[in-house]
Amino acid sequence: MMKKQNYLNRILPLFLVFMQVVLLCSFSTIVAVAADEPIYDVWDGTVDTAWLSDATEAAKTTHTIDTAAKLAGLAKLTNDAAIGGNTGAYADHTFYITKNIDLNDKAWSPIGIEYGKNFAGNIEGKLNDTEGASVTIKNMKIDATTSNKGFIGTHRGGSLKNITFVDAKVTSSTSSVGVAAGYISKVITAYENIVAVNSTVKGSGQVGGLVGDAKTDNVLTFKNCAYIGGSVFSDMAHTGGIIGKLEKINNNFEGCYVSAKISSEFAAVGGIVGLIDASNTTVSFKNCQFDGMAKADAAYACGAFVGSAPVGTVNLENCVSTGLSRSKTLYAWFGLAESGTVINVTNCYSNSNMAISGKVDPTVLDSDKLMGTAAKTNLTGLDFETVWATREGMNPVLAYVKENVLDTYGKADLTWFDPSEDTLSVETENELVGMAMLSQLAVFSDYEITVVDSLRALMTQELFDKTYLDAYNAAVPFNPTTPDGEDETTDTTATTDSEVNTDVNTNESETSASSEEQSGCKSVIGGASAILLIAAGTIGVIIRKKED
Repeated sequence: MMKKQNYLNRILPLFLVFMQVVLLCSFSTIVAVAADEPIYDVWDGTVDTAWLSDATEAAKTTHTIDTAAKLAGLAKLTNDAAIGGNTGAYADHTFYITKNIDLNDKAWSPIGIEYGKNFAGNIEGKLNDTEGASVTIKNMKIDATTSNKGFIGTHRGGSLKNITFVDAKVTSSTSSVGVAAGYISKVITAYENIVAVNSTVKGSGQVGGLVGDAKTDNVLTFKNCAYIGGSVFSDMAHTGGIIGKLEKINNNFEGCYVSAKISSEFAAVGGIVGLIDASNTTVSFKNCQFDGMAKADAAYACGAFVGSAPVGTVNLENCVSTGLSRSKTLYAWFGLAESGTVINVTNCYSNSNMAISGKVDPTVLDSDKLMGTAAKTNLTGLDFETVWATREGMNPVLAYVKENVLDTYGKADLTWFDPSEDTLSVETENELVGMAMLSQLAVFSDYEITVVDSLRALMTQELFDKTYLDAYNAAVPFNPTTPDGEDETTDTTATTDSEVNTDVNTNESETSASSEEQSGCKSVIGGASAILLIAAGTIGVIIRKKED
């Protein structure tokens, strides 16, 4: 019955479109029945500096960037200017990016590549010259051995607005690393509407999903900023979903959302901020949510919002903490808050999966009270008319994230989930995303789920990262066994799919947890046990009911 219903759900929209075309044609009207795919200017590696070197253009304070080559030209001219100290190139200039750009996985040289070669201007997305319309920059790739790496390397003044980064890959063997910027300082006015989707960031200290390190002379605001999918990793401390380290500044986070793996081999790991490294400061979170995975190998300072905070004031208003953890100690809000830290809490909610810091007193809710429309009733004080949105069978989410990001880049299909069925099958990528989401809510305690062979072949590590299934499955005890319980004797190094084998081995710290770590982990999917299969050419996940 379930499969029949799924079939009807899939064929009905096609039938309706067909009928629409027939009716439109009968009136001799030509109408597009499907939205066009986004158009990107694809970078071929060339650098165009002529447009900005022109005397007339250089004399202006506002500029238009409509090609990838011009964007690369801005980076080159900034880096060649080498204006160091407390200043930077293009102060008080604003650059409007008016076209979507595909950087094509070619080596990107950050705008303001390092300290001493700083960028001090404003960059703003303005798709098709429409005010406030975000542009997409996809396939940005940075692989460096020096610090301060991101789309902007060192940003000393100005702002960054209205940009969505998709499939960015930023890696450095040193510190201050993020998708949007490595290091920001001086008078930064705001980072607004900056989103990273399905991206990866790796570094060594001060590593953030969007910004590695911030130390400014004014109140810095992150508004409507999100890091969704993928991962943020540091082999040292100070790792955060939005920013790795805040230094000596007052800061406002408004409408920020993180749903990704945030992890470190050390401490000070926060779903939003790794470390607030200052006293006598005020940091405020309003309408923010951590809905991802936090992991710190050290035994302390891992929090869903902030890893570590010193003496100062932290305000939490209308915030939601619904993430998960593999840490030895995880708190729903702060991993470590010093004795003199003042924390003010208003209308804040956490699910019951996480420990609560003694300094913070939010309302703790069971998973079913956060799911679907129940959230409207139970999360009192939150604005579900304009700010927050409910999701069927899932945790609530900020409305702009649901409408502008999740629906475009990772919509979960939950139609396959039927509580009346004893065995459930996952057959599409969107259904797999739905399974990952549902696993947060401990709904699989009474079911057996199988992933069909055609989908297993697609389940590379990249797809695991996208849906966080590797993190969830590694958080529960599992054994490499076949579905019927026989020991799996297949040589995993002899896989017929070299890409699958390579991807799995490069992330063995996540997918091959030690037996000691497995035995001490709490299941995050209720009474179910997860079995990770790595066989010849296939990877599968089976979630089945535990035997009594």
